[in-house]
Amino acid sequence: MFNKANRLAEEALIELRQRLTEISITDTDIDIENKDNVFKVYKILYEPNWGERFIVVTKNKDILSKVISGERDLCSLTKNEWSVILNPSPSNKLLFKYFKKLYNAYKTNALSNKTYDSAFTEINRILKEKWESNPANSDFD
Repeated sequence: MFNKANRLAEEALIELRQRLTEISITDTDIDIENKDNVFKVYKILYEPNWGERFIVVTKNKDILSKVISGERDLCSLTKNEWSVILNPSPSNKLLFKYFKKLYNAYKTNALSNKTYDSAFTEINRILKEKWESNPANSDFD
């Protein structure tokens, strides 16, 4: 879908990977109807986590696991694969918010030459600046 990599989004994805650890579904207290449909479960470490403790990847949404593991690059995802990642099953606020920011970084070609502690924080800052600099958005403040 995107023809070139976005350094900021890739670094933010690396940060996310460092905050996840794969665990067994039996090591969680989550109530899932069809545990046979679960492909992988990740425990979320550190903040921001938007109130989520786990990421559950179902078999039909295994593209998420491929992105988290590094098997697939963000820039190689199709429109349908982005849709799967932005609408995880079961739904997860951390995934939606995190990947929505990565997707927006690609869409706006957010880049930075500044030094920063966190690519995710830098993406937030750049997108906020772009939002605030657009006069059409002033009606929504």
